[in-house]
Amino acid sequence: MLEIGNGGLNNEEEKSHFALWAISKAPLIIGADLGSISPQSLAILKNKDLIDINQDPKFPQALCSRGCNWWDWLLRGQYVTYTTTTGEGDLVALILNWKPWASFFDYSFTLGELGVKLLPGQKARVTNLWDKTVLDITNTKTKIKVGKLARHESIVVKVSVVENNALTSDKYYDYEDDDFLY
Repeated sequence: MLEIGNGGLNNEEEKSHFALWAISKAPLIIGADLGSISPQSLAILKNKDLIDINQDPKFPQALCSRGCNWWDWLLRGQYVTYTTTTGEGDLVALILNWKPWASFFDYSFTLGELGVKLLPGQKARVTNLWDKTVLDITNTKTKIKVGKLARHESIVVKVSVVENNALTSDKYYDYEDDDFLY
């Protein structure tokens, strides 16, 4: 049962908790009183992108892809990465700071390190699924900087292949949003 909104986790821990359950394909059973939940906690529970990942039968359960064993964890530091693919072929990655302290180093990654393979000339859009910002439109070798993550903080990114002449926007839009269509 999800612990979001029960008061035992801070906002970043609630986001990480929800993201882990969503990407792991666990049942998203709300364990809080919805009549007294904070707006921040409710926003976490209503993240459409993560709910879609959890509910879509084409998405396989995420697997640990980096920082998964003791030796890897020791060499790479405190970040662990879980990845899965969507039915459309996009990659979703959860990057999590499991340590009980804030990170000392900025975290960055390449798409190649996440297992993304692009054809020559292709680029990929990397979108933060919490705030919908596009972190970068890049190839597989460019470092994408995430920065320092607080204790138990995470970031969830979706990597989508785009055409070379695709629009470069700092936001992507839900096509159900009427404001976008007009």
